Amino acid sequence: ARCGLVLHERTPTRIVVHEPSGRLRGFELLGEMPFSSELKRMGVLLRDESTGAIQFLAKGAESVMAERVASSDWMEEEVGNLAREGLRMLVVA
Repeated sequence: ARCGLVLHERTPTRIVVHEPSGRLRGFELLGEMPFSSELKRMGVLLRDESTGAIQFLAKGAESVMAERVASSDWMEEEVGNLAREGLRMLVVA
């Protein structure tokens, strides 16, 4: 909930999140890429029920995701800060 989204409902074919504005936003779950320890990431393919837009969201280890997202000084700095504190980081893109 730190980013403001809260899971409201989850079924095998649908996800609904509660946005910071108070609005409920539904997504049709089109496909899943289960977590793989070899790939160090997982993902979901979603269709926004209100717009029809299709998105692929991936979550994974910072070392793997950094190769797949646009370079960001902010991300590199935050990963370094968290690592110095002994914490692990996941990147969602």
